Amino acid sequence: MVEHAGESSERISGGKDSHGVWIQLNTIDQNLILSGGAWMMSAGICAAFGLASGGAACVIVGAVTTATTVAISTNGGTCANAKQLRVWVNGSSKPKCV
Repeated sequence: MVEHAGESSERISGGKDSHGVWIQLNTIDQNLILSGGAWMMSAGICAAFGLASGGAACVIVGAVTTATTVAISTNGGTCANAKQLRVWVNGSSKPKCV
Protein backbone atom coordinates (compact mmCIF):
# COMPACT_ATOMS: atom_id res chain seq x y z
CA MET A 1 0.00 0.00 0.00
CA VAL A 2 1.34 3.43 -0.95
CA GLU A 3 0.29 6.62 0.79
CA HIS A 4 0.31 10.16 -0.59
CA ALA A 5 -0.60 13.12 1.63
CA GLY A 6 -2.35 10.86 4.12
CA GLU A 7 -4.49 9.09 1.52
CA SER A 8 -4.15 5.39 0.88
CA SER A 9 -3.74 4.43 -2.78
CA GLU A 10 -5.56 1.20 -2.05
CA ARG A 11 -9.19 1.62 -3.00
CA ILE A 12 -11.73 -1.02 -2.10
CA SER A 13 -10.15 -3.99 -0.37
CA GLY A 14 -11.54 -6.99 1.43
CA GLY A 15 -10.80 -9.93 3.63
CA LYS A 16 -12.17 -12.33 6.19
CA ASP A 17 -11.84 -12.54 9.95
CA SER A 18 -13.69 -14.12 12.87
CA HIS A 19 -16.72 -11.87 12.14
CA GLY A 20 -16.92 -12.92 8.50
CA VAL A 21 -16.16 -11.36 5.11
CA TRP A 22 -15.54 -7.60 5.07
CA ILE A 23 -14.75 -4.81 2.65
CA GLN A 24 -12.76 -1.67 3.38
CA LEU A 25 -13.28 1.68 1.72
CA ASN A 26 -10.78 4.52 1.72
CA THR A 27 -11.70 8.19 2.07
CA ILE A 28 -12.30 8.62 -1.68
CA ASP A 29 -14.80 5.76 -1.75
CA GLN A 30 -16.47 6.93 1.47
CA ASN A 31 -16.95 10.39 -0.05
CA LEU A 32 -18.28 8.84 -3.26
CA ILE A 33 -20.92 6.96 -1.27
CA LEU A 34 -21.71 10.00 0.88
CA SER A 35 -22.24 12.16 -2.21
CA GLY A 36 -24.76 9.74 -3.69
CA GLY A 37 -22.38 7.87 -5.96
CA ALA A 38 -23.07 4.52 -4.30
CA TRP A 39 -25.51 3.60 -7.04
CA MET A 40 -22.74 4.02 -9.66
CA MET A 41 -20.37 1.81 -7.71
CA SER A 42 -23.11 -0.80 -7.16
CA ALA A 43 -24.18 -0.76 -10.80
CA GLY A 44 -20.59 -1.20 -11.99
CA ILE A 45 -19.86 -4.14 -9.70
CA CYS A 46 -23.23 -5.73 -10.45
CA ALA A 47 -22.69 -5.36 -14.19
CA ALA A 48 -19.20 -6.81 -13.97
CA PHE A 49 -19.99 -9.79 -11.76
CA GLY A 50 -23.78 -10.12 -11.70
CA LEU A 51 -24.29 -12.63 -14.50
CA ALA A 52 -21.22 -14.67 -13.64
CA SER A 53 -22.35 -15.01 -10.03
CA GLY A 54 -25.96 -15.80 -10.84
CA GLY A 55 -27.03 -12.46 -9.38
CA ALA A 56 -25.39 -13.07 -5.98
CA ALA A 57 -22.92 -10.23 -6.55
CA CYS A 58 -25.79 -7.77 -7.03
CA VAL A 59 -27.43 -8.84 -3.77
CA ILE A 60 -24.17 -8.65 -1.83
CA VAL A 61 -23.21 -5.29 -3.32
CA GLY A 62 -26.66 -3.92 -2.50
CA ALA A 63 -26.39 -5.05 1.11
CA VAL A 64 -22.86 -3.73 1.54
CA THR A 65 -23.71 -0.42 -0.12
CA THR A 66 -26.69 0.02 2.20
CA ALA A 67 -24.64 -0.88 5.28
CA THR A 68 -21.84 1.46 4.20
CA THR A 69 -24.21 4.35 3.53
CA VAL A 70 -25.83 3.87 6.94
CA ALA A 71 -22.43 3.58 8.65
CA ILE A 72 -21.16 6.81 7.08
CA SER A 73 -24.40 8.66 7.80
CA THR A 74 -24.64 7.56 11.44
CA ASN A 75 -20.91 8.14 11.97
CA GLY A 76 -21.38 11.82 11.11
CA GLY A 77 -19.42 11.50 7.89
CA THR A 78 -16.33 9.74 6.65
CA CYS A 79 -13.66 8.25 8.90
CA ALA A 80 -11.25 10.83 10.30
CA ASN A 81 -7.48 10.93 9.70
CA ALA A 82 -7.70 9.10 6.34
CA LYS A 83 -8.79 5.89 8.08
CA GLN A 84 -10.62 3.26 6.09
CA LEU A 85 -14.17 2.14 6.79
CA ARG A 86 -14.52 -1.61 7.33
CA VAL A 87 -18.00 -3.07 6.70
CA TRP A 88 -18.84 -6.74 7.27
CA VAL A 89 -20.91 -8.17 4.44
CA ASN A 90 -23.16 -10.26 6.70
CA GLY A 91 -23.68 -7.44 9.22
CA SER A 92 -22.24 -9.56 12.05
CA SER A 93 -20.20 -6.68 13.39
CA LYS A 94 -20.74 -2.93 13.46
CA PRO A 95 -18.83 -1.03 10.72
CA LYS A 96 -15.74 0.71 12.07
CA CYS A 97 -12.87 2.97 11.08
CA VAL A 98 -9.51 1.20 10.92
